[in-house]
Amino acid sequence: MKLHHIAAAVAFAAAGTAHAAIDNFTTGNGSLFLVAYDNAGGSFTQTASLFDLGFHLDDIAGATGNGTNGAIGTLANPGTTVVWNFNNNTVTVDGVTKDLGTNSWSTAFNKLVANSDAGQIKWVVGAGDNVGIQSNARYLLTGQPTAAALSTQNASNTSNLTSSNTLFLDSITNKGTLNVAGVDNGAWTFSAAEDGAATAINGYVLDTTVFSPNWKGRNMLNSPAVLDGAKQNLWLADATGAEKRVGDQPLAGPDYLNGAGTLTFNSATGTLTLAIPAVPEPSTYALALLGLGLVGAVARRRRA
Repeated sequence: MKLHHIAAAVAFAAAGTAHAAIDNFTTGNGSLFLVAYDNAGGSFTQTASLFDLGFHLDDIAGATGNGTNGAIGTLANPGTTVVWNFNNNTVTVDGVTKDLGTNSWSTAFNKLVANSDAGQIKWVVGAGDNVGIQSNARYLLTGQPTAAALSTQNASNTSNLTSSNTLFLDSITNKGTLNVAGVDNGAWTFSAAEDGAATAINGYVLDTTVFSPNWKGRNMLNSPAVLDGAKQNLWLADATGAEKRVGDQPLAGPDYLNGAGTLTFNSATGTLTLAIPAVPEPSTYALALLGLGLVGAVARRRRA
């Protein structure tokens, strides 16, 4: 039994039937989370939210996926689409409502939108396991990296993502609905305009003393951070410095960023969407090969 599975089993047993708050990286199977914040200038520059999305690292990465062999969890299966709706507190998988227990996101989401400038919400999705060693210490990252960014996501930067574990300490998880009895998947939004400077030290920590240097600063794939409405790929990175894009599919349609699993956060619709491309039909491959053959034939004729 892998070490991170033993840790997860121990944590589950300790929790018993009581409500479990958002799971941190030391469980070996951290909760999938969304951090959204306005730090782009304008009227609001101190607003940040943390959402527990109800799934875990293994739901996307599987028990053994890492930065070399990629993700094999059920949510990364070809053709899968997951939609989180923060307005009505629902999750659908391939159009079917998923029962994840009680979701309580709408209050925090509405507060985020009310205290953010239009078009300036930045966002990331993540999850982690810091129990494993090297390729078994795994992190889900979002971004649209350049080749230089990929080379910079080295073993040191990925390993230091573990410091973001303090996102899930009592100063945050005892706020909002993140640790409320009867709520399985909650959220918390800090806003300087509504909460005041006195609580900024443990509210806006999402974008300052913890999140900013330890997740934003160590996730080279998300630099600069992506704005509301833009698409990002989901990556699985490990502490060896390897990373692999989730849901890569040759010949995926134009709706998918870089022909791979695509995440989109849209505050106007109140949704976060994960879409994994389906495996293309054999006829699609045949057409592609035919097209390549024609291009090659034209090139040979021109050389002749």
